[in-house]
Amino acid sequence: MRQPVDPFRTKEGMFGPLSQQPIGSLSIMVRTAGDPLALVEPVRSLVSGLDPDIPVARINTLESRVDEASLELVIIGGMFTIFGIVALILASIGLYAVMAFSVRRRTAEVGIRMALGADRGKIIRLIVSQGTVPLGIALMVGLVLAVGLGQAISTFLFDVSAMDPLTFVGIPIVLVLVSLVALLVPARRAAGIAPVIALREE
Repeated sequence: MRQPVDPFRTKEGMFGPLSQQPIGSLSIMVRTAGDPLALVEPVRSLVSGLDPDIPVARINTLESRVDEASLELVIIGGMFTIFGIVALILASIGLYAVMAFSVRRRTAEVGIRMALGADRGKIIRLIVSQGTVPLGIALMVGLVLAVGLGQAISTFLFDVSAMDPLTFVGIPIVLVLVSLVALLVPARRAAGIAPVIALREE
């Protein structure tokens, strides 16, 4: 049995009388040269003159309507911002722990190098330079993935660019500073230990 055709849902876009398919409300947009709220009463009078039974409610500016429509996105964006900050803090703590642990494991190596004549400055520079190599590789890989992911979700971003400079510059700087602190503090401590005591640490 052939289904009846709904003229209001055909692809041809047929028009039907409003009385046959009434809707709850209609929206009127008015472009103004000055304060939009100054035309509230003239618009009310105009609509009332056309049909006194039609109420005029929810008069807002376009900016306020856009803010209302995007409120959910703003809330979700704020939540993701909080999650991102928490993730950055956790990543910084984890990075510090891994870097500091890797340096502490080299205490005996530091003792041997100092016993063979290496001074404290050379020890610290060696540990920092060797520790920054994997950090640099990880940052490069992370930035490449971040750029690709940012382009993939660019259509879902609101009021922020997919290449936000604060994100692509600020976060690597924070991670680099955390890594340097995690390398320098244990390295200075290990380099300050007497070679004999350092050799006994292992």
